[in-house]
Amino acid sequence: MHSVTLSCWIKVGSNDDPQGKNGLAHLLEHMIIERTTKLDKNQFAETQEQLAGDFVASTGDSSTVIDGTFHYSKLEEALTLLKDIIFKRSFPISQISGAKKIVSEETKQYEDNLAEVISLYARKIRFNNQSALSYPSYGNKKTLKQINQNDIANFYHKHYLPKNIILGLAGNFEVNTTSERIAKIFGDIRTPTISAPKAALPVEFSDRTLKLVSKPYSQIYAMITFPALSRKNSPLDRLTMNLISFMLAGANPSRLYELLRLNENLVYDISTETVVEHDYGVFAVAWACQAKNFPKILKKVLEELENFKNGKISSSKIQRFRDILNKGNEMDFDNPQEALAWLLEDLGYENKIVLPEEIVKMRNKITTAEIQEIAKQIFDLKKINLVVIGPVKNLKLPLELGK
Repeated sequence: MHSVTLSCWIKVGSNDDPQGKNGLAHLLEHMIIERTTKLDKNQFAETQEQLAGDFVASTGDSSTVIDGTFHYSKLEEALTLLKDIIFKRSFPISQISGAKKIVSEETKQYEDNLAEVISLYARKIRFNNQSALSYPSYGNKKTLKQINQNDIANFYHKHYLPKNIILGLAGNFEVNTTSERIAKIFGDIRTPTISAPKAALPVEFSDRTLKLVSKPYSQIYAMITFPALSRKNSPLDRLTMNLISFMLAGANPSRLYELLRLNENLVYDISTETVVEHDYGVFAVAWACQAKNFPKILKKVLEELENFKNGKISSSKIQRFRDILNKGNEMDFDNPQEALAWLLEDLGYENKIVLPEEIVKMRNKITTAEIQEIAKQIFDLKKINLVVIGPVKNLKLPLELGK
């Protein structure tokens, strides 16, 4: 290869935002990669050009990732720049003001994205006592306005610490020589003495909740969510949940896609998503449809979830979707960035490396009984949250959901 990919995984995200300052982690991520204490914006851009690559960043619920791909001959310079990006930083008021404007514009784009809008409503009704979990990573106009220079400095010094950071490399480099380079470049960084963080409140999900949002759309946009598995559950259980999600609406033709699109043309698209965090998880199903078709679709979705709970999934179907997932996971490792994202997240949460061969081996142990057991744990109608956006007047719900 002629390139090397650097990926820096920092264990801090929007779930760590202080109350009333939602969007702080995301705002800081924006400022981190636009300049350093040594380089202004123009110098920073010119330096990255000389490396034949650039750093980009993203913020999730519990992590911030900074990564970039560079020519292998520029590895030492890229590592040096990464050190300056992360450590010994200051954030002038002028930079904060500019970053807030950029994030505000970015927020407007999210508000035009219906998938993001419905996800936001679902977050708001899903959690009882965790304010940070009820906001998107970018916060909102009000919370952004509340963030000041001291908030950013305190947040940065609390979380951007060596003990919270994992550095990964993939591509063309020599391991021993590179290890020596890293030790030399980062050797003067020390973790300051800070007070122990407060214990986080346990995540509490709301009981069955319905949210109807009237909007002048031509279609209904719907999402149902359930509390799901976390990283406290076993890897086999989590892989089983992932397989259930994939079988329901993760591939074409998945079970719901075949049932609702190919057979009856009731939806254009339907999707599932799983979120797996340290101490909580979420399982979501989302779709768009004509308002008149919504009751029928929701009834069929709930019936399909019952099929999983009742073990009405054939071994041949399980094997088919398992094979697709296994091959996809193996191909992920053809892409250095995909591979690093996978490995660093497992390393960050569980302090171990899990290779695709191990994943395939575990997934091949999943049985119909295992799928049934996990489906029973997740698809509890007493904990279902349903969000419907669009022409919701006179909308009817299946009897299974009661009033």
